[in-house]
Amino acid sequence: MAMAIPFLPFLNTNAREPALPFGRNSEVVTGHKGRWNVAKDVLGSGSFAVVREAVNLDSGVRAVVKICSTTPAESRSNHVLYAWRELATLAHLSQVQHPNVVKLLDAAVVGETVYIFEERVAGVELFEFLKLNGGRLPTSQVRHITSQLLSALSHLHTNHVLHRDIKLDNVIVDPTSLRITLIDFNLATFYHPEAFLTEPVGCINYSSPQVLEAARGHAYVAEHGWSDLWALGVAVYGMLVGFFPFRSEDARRLNREHNALKTNPLTWYTSDIDPLAKSFVEAILTPLSRGTISAASLSSHPFVAGHASLVATAAAAQVHPRDAAVVGDSGLVSEDLDIQLFAVRKFVVQLVHDALFSSREPESPSSDTTATADADENHLRVPSTTSSRTSSDSTVCSRSSMSGRSVRGSSESIRTVSSIGKPHAGAGVKESKRWKVFEGVSGELGKMGSGMFRWKKV
Repeated sequence: MAMAIPFLPFLNTNAREPALPFGRNSEVVTGHKGRWNVAKDVLGSGSFAVVREAVNLDSGVRAVVKICSTTPAESRSNHVLYAWRELATLAHLSQVQHPNVVKLLDAAVVGETVYIFEERVAGVELFEFLKLNGGRLPTSQVRHITSQLLSALSHLHTNHVLHRDIKLDNVIVDPTSLRITLIDFNLATFYHPEAFLTEPVGCINYSSPQVLEAARGHAYVAEHGWSDLWALGVAVYGMLVGFFPFRSEDARRLNREHNALKTNPLTWYTSDIDPLAKSFVEAILTPLSRGTISAASLSSHPFVAGHASLVATAAAAQVHPRDAAVVGDSGLVSEDLDIQLFAVRKFVVQLVHDALFSSREPESPSSDTTATADADENHLRVPSTTSSRTSSDSTVCSRSSMSGRSVRGSSESIRTVSSIGKPHAGAGVKESKRWKVFEGVSGELGKMGSGMFRWKKV
């Protein structure tokens, strides 16, 4: 029997008013925390979402807004769940801010469209940063970046969130300070230690043996966020070497490469790797690490132990006020994705009602961690308004060499752009031979939308 899904209380119609920052014909959308003027120009696009610039008309704060259609096409029904789950995980994580996780600023629902307003992160994608620096980074910079990523993953996993799309494209780095921000929670999900995960999502070159098992129909448990950590190991290897550690883009062949690591050492394509950095990566990229490592345990590895970012964030680490509700709600991790969608939307409604939607700086955890009052559906439901928003029908995993090919089958990976610091070049991006090897596939770049690329085999 179909279940009614509660609507959010901050649904709103578009408005028009004079003297708008992005012009008279641009959109004005009212979110939970204020009115936003949304630019007409598209910064990035995918098969069910577009990303645009926005400015808060009340405070002047600039942001990027991810605009997600939640009208499910027959072959893309999970995209509705992806949109709501992205909003839910970001809202949950933003209860206590982490310096290396993108901040959720606001949200709104207009008809069948979800608007997710995120902070405007200055910098460039980590993949682009590598290319600007000759394809690989000095050990000291890799250590600095890795420590911040570990801190971010520890924050996610402690609060029962998996990112599931860790890759160089989804890390924005400030070229001056080397501060990083983890972005793009499109594939993020809640997890319970004993709950089964069934979705084979992400990009294959970063995929752990767990994800490859899911692609063959075998469910798995999170095991301390092992798949996120595996992808971290791939990214760290890439920063150190400038090449991919695994070359196969076929799931079966890649699985054989993974299994070979049970008895054979990881191959390094250069000999000048710092021994501690090498040890760190090898502690991750082996099937034997499954269930034995965590972000917390890796933080004590000599390669990163004592780094300022880990020390500072560990001292301020907190479990979110509503994390008990996440653990206690089996619907959020249900293998039935329809049940999960209902639970995720209900969870967002609860965050709004409890005034926990807005982010705040670390402070003492709230004593009210068990509030789970159901929102009255009739009270929340308001008439939907039509939206003329359309999105690109492009299928794209990413334009970068470290992303590779989606393993989802019919569910495509969505590329969004949260960085405005340096606009993406679009056509005309050139790849060196080094990065073609790094990609693990010979080919040419094919344009997949505004600033969007993927590799095409030739």
